[in-house]
Amino acid sequence: WAVSLGVWEEGKGLVGVIYDPLRDEMFSAAFGCGATLNGKPIQVREKTDLSDSLLATGFASMRGDDPNNDCLRIFGAAADSARGVRRLGSAALDLAYVACGRFDLFFEDGLASWDTAAGSIIVSEANGTVCDYKESNQPDAATALFLESGNVIAANKELIQVFGEAVLHK
Repeated sequence: WAVSLGVWEEGKGLVGVIYDPLRDEMFSAAFGCGATLNGKPIQVREKTDLSDSLLATGFASMRGDDPNNDCLRIFGAAADSARGVRRLGSAALDLAYVACGRFDLFFEDGLASWDTAAGSIIVSEANGTVCDYKESNQPDAATALFLESGNVIAANKELIQVFGEAVLHK
């Protein structure tokens, strides 16, 4: 768990802060100013090889009977394609960990805007990309869709495209 605050205005992320009180870590970013961890600059890793990447994901608590929900297939394909997949339980921390390079990529569906508003700003300011993972074959066009859809993927742009081809759009 973490404290996560994000400020968005007219579809643009302005400020994001995630505080992890258990580790006393403060991730923060402001539009155009870069991202930091405890005041030191951070950035996403530049990996493009999925088989050497550490991924993070989660499973939404409300799955329902949606016939288009294929999270287990995606999880299985991701686990088969990546070095490893982790589940911390906090989408905000997963995004912060992508921003500082602890994870290479994060994906999850069924998230609410309060799960991703701060972390998406931090990843973006750490030279990463955050978009709707169901549209990851066109990350630039899908950038703001994740706030409404709840389908989030975050990494560097190249790794998102590799993940999309290898896992999502197979």
